[in-house]
Amino acid sequence: MRVLKEKIKKFFLPPSSPFLALDIGSEYIKMLEARKERGEWCITNWGIKKRKADPKEAIKELLQNTDVKRVNLSLAGEEIIIRYIELPVMSKEDLEKSFQFEADKYLPFKIEEVFFDYQVLSSDNTKMKVLLCAGKKEFIEERIGLAEQIGLEVCLLDIDSLCLSNAFLFNYPEEKGSLCLMNIGARRANLNIVDKGTSCLARDIQ
Repeated sequence: MRVLKEKIKKFFLPPSSPFLALDIGSEYIKMLEARKERGEWCITNWGIKKRKADPKEAIKELLQNTDVKRVNLSLAGEEIIIRYIELPVMSKEDLEKSFQFEADKYLPFKIEEVFFDYQVLSSDNTKMKVLLCAGKKEFIEERIGLAEQIGLEVCLLDIDSLCLSNAFLFNYPEEKGSLCLMNIGARRANLNIVDKGTSCLARDIQ
């Protein structure tokens, strides 16, 4: 998320750097390792462990078979908010100012309580559709701290329901229709509706 880039010093990985992806679920913790081989990204290691009272123990077990330390984290839950907003066309600078001073119009939290980021999805001569994502600082810092305590370097934060659409569109770039994607977990389901290659609705359902 945008205001975390100073905290996460190596936010952008070199194009060919191997990385881990870590999903800390309510019942299970999932991990995969990805490396670029012959110009293509490949899953070179993966694992799943039952979550324990201290999630660090399960993560350490998953890390026993990899030497990669850079990790991408995916987040979900009540502390994470996704909004699709239609705004008048404006510059990047004006858009950031708008969110800084009018975030309470879109978020149930105070702006000083969250980290946020945004992406312009589409625009025409008068209007633009913007994806706004925000997460409670306390929750995000706890997840980053958890990873750092076991020697991992957090390089990227994403959101479960958006990872769902990104993974699908990466593997099926030719898909231009309307479809609904779902990831059903033990206590929560992630839903993402994609239309013409663009996410237009994302929700966590408990």
